[in-house]
Amino acid sequence: MAKLVVSTLGFEEKWAIRAVLTYGLEPGDHILVITGPIIDKVKRAYESIRKVADMVGDVKVDLLSIDNLCNFLENISRIKRMLIKHAHSMDSVIIILSGGMREIVLSLYTAILFLPEEIKERINIIRLDLEDGSCSVEIPLKLLDLIETWSPGVLRDILKVVHEQGEVSIEDIAGYTGKDRTTIRRQVAKLADLGLVELTGRPLKVKSTELLKIYV
Repeated sequence: MAKLVVSTLGFEEKWAIRAVLTYGLEPGDHILVITGPIIDKVKRAYESIRKVADMVGDVKVDLLSIDNLCNFLENISRIKRMLIKHAHSMDSVIIILSGGMREIVLSLYTAILFLPEEIKERINIIRLDLEDGSCSVEIPLKLLDLIETWSPGVLRDILKVVHEQGEVSIEDIAGYTGKDRTTIRRQVAKLADLGLVELTGRPLKVKSTELLKIYV
């Protein structure tokens, strides 16, 4: 059974390698390393992980570098897209939150919370090691079940249209969803209050927000 090992990375590769040794690495597995801006120490740590993968053989290693650490919502969105891309063909997913910058660790965990249910179901372990190595903490997977994407009925349909179009009129949303314009106006007002869409211009346009990119 092929697995995806996702690990945050700082200047030291030991946490990622420890996870690989603990949970095993086999041909056909995939490692996704998420780090901040690439500097020499990070390069060396990444190359060490690649060497371990090469020793096993037929293990793919990808690197996602987050250069703009201050754009939290965009970083969550990027990580979420990457997780979906690589996890859909894997049987299981292991998440290691032990290395790297706090912003990267928090972005990864937040992205996990907003993953589609079919991807969440493949996650077997979410692990966090203490910095001094004295113990490791496995975050209960049941926490993922407590956070479900809220998008009932027509609201879900509106979010999907706005996400796909980027910017769309009330009339067009009504056409896509088959609902009357009064209903659409009332519902997009609720979504705007939640920060999921932005209302602009005359005639009124409904625009996607960074928060919506994470949510859908």
